[in-house]
Amino acid sequence: MQIAFILSTFVSTILGGLVAFKFKDKRHILLGFTAGVILAVVAFDLLPEIFEMANDIGFDPRWAMVALIGGFLIFHIAEKVFLVHHSHESDYGEHHHQALGTLSASALIMHSFFDGVAIGLGFQASAAIGVVVALAVIAHDFCDGLNTVSLMLAHNNSDKKARKFLMLDAIAPVLGGLSTLFYTFTPSSL
Repeated sequence: MQIAFILSTFVSTILGGLVAFKFKDKRHILLGFTAGVILAVVAFDLLPEIFEMANDIGFDPRWAMVALIGGFLIFHIAEKVFLVHHSHESDYGEHHHQALGTLSASALIMHSFFDGVAIGLGFQASAAIGVVVALAVIAHDFCDGLNTVSLMLAHNNSDKKARKFLMLDAIAPVLGGLSTLFYTFTPSSL
C-alpha cells in the first residue's frame, strides 16, 4: 500500500506539469491559483494544527513561526542573490532570467524529495497517518508539477528543459519515499 501511494505522487506531479504545458498562455492564472492554494493550506490548515499540537505537548509555537519566517527569508534572499537586476527592471527591455527558473524548479525538486520522506515516515508511524500524509502530498504534487513547468517557462527556459525538470520533480518524492524503506525512524533516534 505504501509503495502505491508513493508512486501516485509521480502521476500527480506529471499531470500538473502537463496542465501547465497545455495552458502556457494562461500561466499567470495558473501560478496565481497554485500560490493561493498553498497560502490557504498554510493559513487555514497547517498553522492552526501547529498551534494545537504545540499546545498539546507543551511546545512553544513561536519556534514554528521562527522556522516559517526563516524559511521564507532564506528563499527570498536566495531569489534576490540570483537575480541579475535588483531594480529598474524595465530599463533592460524584454528579457528573462533562466537561472531563476532553474533555481526555483530545483527548490521544488528538493521540496518534493522531502514530501516523499514525509509519506514514508508517516507510514512508519501508522498506516492511518501514512495515508493522510500521502493524500495531502499527492494533492499538492499536482501544483508542484504545474509550478515546476510554469516557473521554467516563465523564465524563458525551453520546453525540453522544463520537461527534464518536471521529470526530476516527479521522481523526487518517489526516491524520498523509497529511501524510508531503508531506515526506521523512532522518537529515541532524535
